[in-house]
Amino acid sequence: MKLDQINERHARYYLYRAQYHFFNLDWFEQEYLQIERAWQWLSDRVFKPQLMISYFQTFQHFFDRSSRWQEIIHWGEKSVRAAQITDNKHAEADSLGKIGLGLVNLGELDQALTIQQQALKIHEQIHDLKGKGNALCNIGTIYHRRGELEKAIELYEQNLKIAEEINDQNGLESALSNLALAYTDLGEMKKAIPLHHRVLELSQKSGDQRKIAMRLNNLGLTYAHLGELNRAKDYHTQAMVIFRKINNAKGESNSLGNLGLIFYRLGNYHKAVEMFGAQLMLVRQLRHRLGESNALGNIGLAYAELGDLNKAIDYFSKRLELASEMDDQRSIGITLNNLGNVYVKLGEIEQATSIFEQALTIHRNNKDTRREGISLGNIGQALLDAGNTKEAISYLEQAIGIFKKIQDQRLESCTLWKLGIAYEKLGDLQQAVEVMKITVDYEQAIGHRDAEKDNEHLNRLLEKIKIDSSSDVP
Repeated sequence: MKLDQINERHARYYLYRAQYHFFNLDWFEQEYLQIERAWQWLSDRVFKPQLMISYFQTFQHFFDRSSRWQEIIHWGEKSVRAAQITDNKHAEADSLGKIGLGLVNLGELDQALTIQQQALKIHEQIHDLKGKGNALCNIGTIYHRRGELEKAIELYEQNLKIAEEINDQNGLESALSNLALAYTDLGEMKKAIPLHHRVLELSQKSGDQRKIAMRLNNLGLTYAHLGELNRAKDYHTQAMVIFRKINNAKGESNSLGNLGLIFYRLGNYHKAVEMFGAQLMLVRQLRHRLGESNALGNIGLAYAELGDLNKAIDYFSKRLELASEMDDQRSIGITLNNLGNVYVKLGEIEQATSIFEQALTIHRNNKDTRREGISLGNIGQALLDAGNTKEAISYLEQAIGIFKKIQDQRLESCTLWKLGIAYEKLGDLQQAVEVMKITVDYEQAIGHRDAEKDNEHLNRLLEKIKIDSSSDVP
């Protein structure tokens, strides 16, 4: 038997076995060297282009589950070339879309956008409406990541229209869910909540337990944004019960993480560590590296609130190491912001500011506008804590400008409150009241739990202004 025939049999054997072991990541890790050998033979010779395409489409699933996005990109590029050789436009667009998603996970949003737009153009050329809808969704996700929520919503709505036109139930649920999450981030809860309930009803009608649990998790996230933490906890708990019942460990790990964040916001940091620790165990068993990265970061946040700053630094450092291995710039930027906050607690403002500036550079390079604003706000808060109030105001105002531009009312409201505190410290109570009132009006409009407390603070300042004004009367 010729060597090429032996290599082809070897390649086809692992393609067949992959379909049998589709959900078995352990099998993939054990056999990866043989799989890679088969791929190397295929990609070196490029005389079996359809087999190359099938290989990528099959093994991309395993790479995605193990957060191996560089492999998705490298294999995907060769799959694109194979598709071009055979003029297989469907496969070319599909491969481009998967490369784009890999780039998104690496934080390379500009490059991802270019790739997804190429995929969209091909889907339009071949009149593939379903593929076009998926590409619009993927592009919307990039704008969502950047914090450009209005643009994301526009693309999600186009995706929704296509899904309704071709009666694509999966696409319909996905589009509605994405729209609901975008409106949640935009702070428009009156639009978000009905959409979340609508997509939950659709999933309940289909009887798909995995999707039902996902929708419950999303509802929990929305009510958490509203400050209704106990209600959010109920939704996340329901989701976790379903995921456990259907043996969906990845979904269970997400629910554990969400519950950990609820306990974190409730101030029950020991319980938060317990939830995040359980999440970490699961994602490590699954070899889900992005999930492990997120869990490490969340445990660090909880230990920071418990005052165990050395443990917090240790967990953030572990996350930075893992994120660097994955070349996950987005996670690196997020973790640097969290690490900077620890150094603020330690009183090391100069070190904290330096770390925040590193995060700011990463988010600007990634054109992640929303997190650029968060980094600017963090620098402003650090300077405020250090007593550099005028300089803090400059950074807080830059952050507010970004949140206004991307129409993120929630973050704008939070940062305006900090700006109000800065003006209060300067003794400019009138200016403090003006910006704080915007925060209170927003919190009252959405029914946030802090509305009453913040309104009391605002009224005390108003009373003080009134007293000061009356004392000036001769």
